[in-house]
Amino acid sequence: MCYRTVDARVQLEETLHPESHAHLRGNNRYLREIEEGADFTKAVFGMIRKIDESLLSQASKGSRVNTQLARFETARGRAARELWLIAGVMLLLMLLSAGSVVAQGLDEEEGVNVVVNAQDRVPIAVSDAVGKGSVDAQIGKDIAVILRRDFEISGVFDVIDPTAVLPGLDGETLVSTDYAKWFSSGAEALVKAEYSLNGSSLEIDFRLYDTTKAKEISITYEKPAATADKFRMATHAFANAVVQYYTGQEGIFGQTLLVVRKGKGSSHVYQIGTDGAGLTKVSSGSGINLLPAWGPGGGVLFTSYDSGNPDLVLSSGSSTSSLSGHSGLNSGADYCAKSGRIALTLTKDENPEIYTIGSDGSGLQRLTDNAYIDTSPSWSGDCSKLAFVSNRGGSAQIYVMNADGSGATLVTNVGTYNTSPSWGKGGKIAFTARDEYNVFDIFVVDPNSGYMERLTQDQGNNEEPTWSPGGGYLAFTSTRDGGSKLFIMTSDGRFQTAVTDGGGFETPAWSH
Repeated sequence: MCYRTVDARVQLEETLHPESHAHLRGNNRYLREIEEGADFTKAVFGMIRKIDESLLSQASKGSRVNTQLARFETARGRAARELWLIAGVMLLLMLLSAGSVVAQGLDEEEGVNVVVNAQDRVPIAVSDAVGKGSVDAQIGKDIAVILRRDFEISGVFDVIDPTAVLPGLDGETLVSTDYAKWFSSGAEALVKAEYSLNGSSLEIDFRLYDTTKAKEISITYEKPAATADKFRMATHAFANAVVQYYTGQEGIFGQTLLVVRKGKGSSHVYQIGTDGAGLTKVSSGSGINLLPAWGPGGGVLFTSYDSGNPDLVLSSGSSTSSLSGHSGLNSGADYCAKSGRIALTLTKDENPEIYTIGSDGSGLQRLTDNAYIDTSPSWSGDCSKLAFVSNRGGSAQIYVMNADGSGATLVTNVGTYNTSPSWGKGGKIAFTARDEYNVFDIFVVDPNSGYMERLTQDQGNNEEPTWSPGGGYLAFTSTRDGGSKLFIMTSDGRFQTAVTDGGGFETPAWSH
């Protein structure tokens, strides 16, 4: 049996008044999040929320809440809020300690669901792979670099700097392992590999070890073929197996994202690996190409201006064909393989409205029909619903409707500019929101309960989230390091890693 533990730090954005976030988020002495799924947490969260609302009600009416919070943050106000928060957390931790079981002594074959936070990530060392026979030593170094990068992006591991490893361990083979030295180097998990050439094939023998138990861990996985110049996918497959062993969830490495990259006077659609490798151009011509999405048969949908009109096209292999060429915009496509329908925005009747078409462009069906802007459709996992953006309520908000356009319901009710929804496997919708400082950040919302979480803050503009197929990660763009780079983060936002060095990236799209 596997047990899951969650970093205990209350995420204030999830429990307090939405306008309180900017003032309260930075206080790291509060525990962040309580064990998921425990029913009693709702009662305690409700108590905390009532205290917050009580404090807010004492601020004078008629002014911005943020201004009143700033005035109200007296010593007494802070102390009262902190006491209630800490009391609630203490109660929860007492209940958790009574009802939870620590994962110890698990059989290796069953895996270990680890605590994923900055302190409790699994410290892992990756030794350079050792070549057998007449092989290029650089291959072994490259294999190790790929693995370290994957483990870093995963958020599950604290990757040990190779320079911090004790002397005498470099080049250690699979025959013997000095567990004590590796453990003294800070590693609780260890990855080693040996490789050799068999004709044109590169055979790689990956191994995972637990230094705390001084034993090898047996894991099985499908091994892709490799050659001396193509071994990245084989390495990703092993990294995914290690991630799955420790978390019980599939890894994301070896998957491909679509992304737009801007150039001088043009923008093009590219494919790129989740580790930032393999940037490959998809669109052709010298014009503007926007808003890519995965389409039928593994093709790529995007809006192209090559014809002089923003048409929706499908690129498959070496051919590109137009699927929707109505006058005006044909954009923002999202394809659902289960229904074979493509949702998109058209302005053929002047006003932006949402339609669906078949995988060959036929069978046009209009879903929205009003005087407002409706755009950016995103399918739910079962294709029964669509999330979309509309200003029908006076500002850009996220709505959900049935696949036939009926039953439109408001999902977001905080903020005045919420856009680019992406519906994930777990049922949550990720989206971009602009705050009162005109800064863009990423949030997720449960469309059923309206429960909202903020995933980014105080790190430049963060936009255009897209869920991984398994729902464990989000890709997005961020300007935090200068330029708009592609990032990947865990679904709770705790671990965020840049996967590109250069900027100019926009609107990433992961396959469903």
